Order: sequence, then structure tokens, then C-alpha cells
Amino acid sequence: MTTPTLHVVARIVAQAGCEAGLRSVLLDLVNQTRQEAGCIRYDLFQNPARLVEFVTIEEWQDEAAIATHLAGNAVQSALARSASLLAIAPEIVSYVKISA
Repeated sequence: MTTPTLHVVARIVAQAGCEAGLRSVLLDLVNQTRQEAGCIRYDLFQNPARLVEFVTIEEWQDEAAIATHLAGNAVQSALARSASLLAIAPEIVSYVKISA
């Protein structure tokens, strides 16, 4: 039996007027993250009806890969660069796929 991968959904909300700046930071993070060990998929979305709202939908090999990612330079740099752009703290939730 194979170990299921982990899926992460992160919701990130910009302050009004800061959408472009946050988008730039998040796109840089996407490019860096996709190169990380254990990253299977990392995609960024923006809500077309609410442009301040971004979501990453991610797939990781295991918890260790996620922990390494969150503690890594790419995430820490993105958090520092986006601190003044965020309306609220990012909401990050992990899931295990249960359907085929």
C-alpha cells in the first residue's frame, strides 16, 4: 500500500490596492517552490470576482516536505515581502485525498 500524498490549500488575502504586489510575491514563490524536493504540484489561483483573494492548491509527498517548505527560505522571504500587503494571516489547511 502506498502512502497517500498530502494536499494543501492556502488562502491568502491582500489588502485592497495591494493585489499586484502580492501577486508578484506569490508568483515568485510558485517558481521557487516547484523546484523543492517533495513538491508534486503547486498552483496559484486568483478569484476573478474578488481580486484580493488568492489560493494555492498544492500536492506534497509527505509532511516532512511540507515542513521543510514552510521553514525554507522561499516561504520565509515571501512572508517578509508580503507582510505589509496582507489583509489577514494566510489560512493553510492540509488534506488527504480519499476518493479515486
